[in-house]
Amino acid sequence: MSHDHRIRFKRLNQVCEKALAQSISKLQNWDKLSSCYPGYISTREGYANLKTCQVQVCDFWSQLCRQEFQAIFEERDVKAKLDELDDLILKAKERARSHRDGTGSHTRVEDLTPAQLIRGSIRRAQSETLEQLDTRLRSLDGKNAKLRAELEELNKAVGSELEELDRLYEKWLGKGLGNGAGELQQGVENMVVETREGP
Repeated sequence: MSHDHRIRFKRLNQVCEKALAQSISKLQNWDKLSSCYPGYISTREGYANLKTCQVQVCDFWSQLCRQEFQAIFEERDVKAKLDELDDLILKAKERARSHRDGTGSHTRVEDLTPAQLIRGSIRRAQSETLEQLDTRLRSLDGKNAKLRAELEELNKAVGSELEELDRLYEKWLGKGLGNGAGELQQGVENMVVETREGP
C-alpha cells in the first residue's frame, strides 16, 4: 500500500525547518554581526576570523537544533503516532466514501471457512467484520485526543528550546531570534487544530 497519505510528520518537519531557517537568517546577517565588532573587523585577520566564526556558528546551531528536534520526535514516538493517525483518517474517509457510493466490501461465500458457514450466515460474517472496523474507527477520537495533547507538549518543549537559543543569541549578538520560535509554535498549533478537526 502506498504511504502518500502520510503527510503530517513531513509537514511537522517542514514547520521546524522553516522556523530554524528564520532563526539562522539572523546569524547570517553580516551587516548586523559586523556592526557588533567594528574594531575587530577593521583588520584583515579579524575580518576573516569573524567570517569563519559566523559560518561555524550557523552550522553548529543548525545541527544542534535538528538534533534537538529529532530527539524530541524520537522520545515521544511522534512519527509513528502521526503515521497511525494518517492511516486511520484515510480508512475513515474510504469507509465514508464507500457508504455514500454503496460500494462497501462484501464477503464472498468462497472466502468463508466451513466453520464460519456453520456458525452463521454471510450477513453475520459481514456484520462481525463491520463491527470490528467500527471499533477501530471509534478509537480514532481517543488517539486524536492523546496525539493532540502530545503535540501541545511538543510545542511547549520546542518553544523552550528556542527560547533558550534566543537567550544565547541575545547574550552574544544583542538581539533575539525574531519570528523563528513564533513560526514553529504557530505551525505546531495549526497541526493541533487540524487534529481536532479530524477527517
